[in-house]
Amino acid sequence: CGLCLCKQPFQSSKCHCGRKTWTSRNRNLERAGWQTRLLKTCSDVLIVGPDQRKLAESVHSLKDLQPYSMIQLGADTSSYHTYSQFYLKHGLTMHADIEVATADLILPMVEKNLGIGFLPLELTQTALQQKRVFQIPLQEEIPERGIYMIYKARKEENQAREKFLDMLNFSQKESGKI
Repeated sequence: CGLCLCKQPFQSSKCHCGRKTWTSRNRNLERAGWQTRLLKTCSDVLIVGPDQRKLAESVHSLKDLQPYSMIQLGADTSSYHTYSQFYLKHGLTMHADIEVATADLILPMVEKNLGIGFLPLELTQTALQQKRVFQIPLQEEIPERGIYMIYKARKEENQAREKFLDMLNFSQKESGKI
């Protein structure tokens, strides 16, 4: 599940600690009449503020960076879950020193040198170009993440949903994402 330290592979919809896995949650959604659709994938980067820009000058391991304050979304988010799994995969436990409610709060806190944080590259590009933050190269490969739409499955066509999806596809084609 990524939330415990057992590190044993699970063979059902539950981890050895008893927590439900994302796969089982997804199946439960489908059984309840909901569907999921991948809208977009995104790549995250680890960023640091100007006072600690030396961290951006060489490659670091996650273990090397544990003494630094980590700014992260709260424990009830899928981002926190993803990074907990990422750290566990490398034999570490993630500790968020500062938890924020929304991802858009991470960048200004890193800019003010309050810690380091993971954010989608798209959200950091301007700040990286303007040298307000710096990317920390990692030895470990940061997992790619997906943005999903969860919607109620119905036999009849939902015009609002289809219009929304058409707008997303058009927007992604225009920006070169598709």
